[in-house]
Amino acid sequence: MKIKKLFKINIDEQKHPKLYKAYKWVENQWYHNKPGILCTAFFGFVIIFGLAQCVSKVEPDYKILLCANKYLTSDVRSSVEIYFKQFAEDINGDGEITVHVMDCTKGSDNDQYNANMTTLMSELQMGESILIIADEYYYKYLTQNGNIFDTDENFDEKDSMALKLYGTEFDKFIDLTLDGFVTEDMMLYKRLTDGTDSGSSKKALAAKENSEALLEKFKESLYVK
Repeated sequence: MKIKKLFKINIDEQKHPKLYKAYKWVENQWYHNKPGILCTAFFGFVIIFGLAQCVSKVEPDYKILLCANKYLTSDVRSSVEIYFKQFAEDINGDGEITVHVMDCTKGSDNDQYNANMTTLMSELQMGESILIIADEYYYKYLTQNGNIFDTDENFDEKDSMALKLYGTEFDKFIDLTLDGFVTEDMMLYKRLTDGTDSGSSKKALAAKENSEALLEKFKESLYVK
């Protein structure tokens, strides 16, 4: 069966001349331009679907950048998210609590490293990722052009600019997934936003307030009294 016949419609030319003329025009276009019409329809669907995804996409309640000179497995990433989720709240009101750990690690190869570095630079530029887990390698990298970290009363290392994670309940929890992932030099930092262009946006200010509330609860969980 030819494709053309699928669209065959019986229209009385005498009774409905305008409708018949319009139908013949459509039939002619379909016959001569099938590939173009199908391609246009396909790409139109892709564009509409993509826009719908962007509009319906819900941002996570919290973002945490994980920067380490090692490969981050999906299991470890999930474990970090689960631990922080205990102290998080439904900020965006979608009925779910979502903590998204952004992979900014060295990765397993150059391609992943470059992709993760792009993610890191993008997140720092937007100013909405306040909490950063980093080892000494990435601490030096991030501060090579000046300090980007803020002090906090919950911090106990690097002149109150870092919170030690090694040997804590957080470390023990991550060990259940991958023993030794949290090293002695891995610490939690809070990004300095005051005085920065990106840090003055409404989203960045809200992210800072929410992250500080999360940080306070997180600190209380690190040591069993």
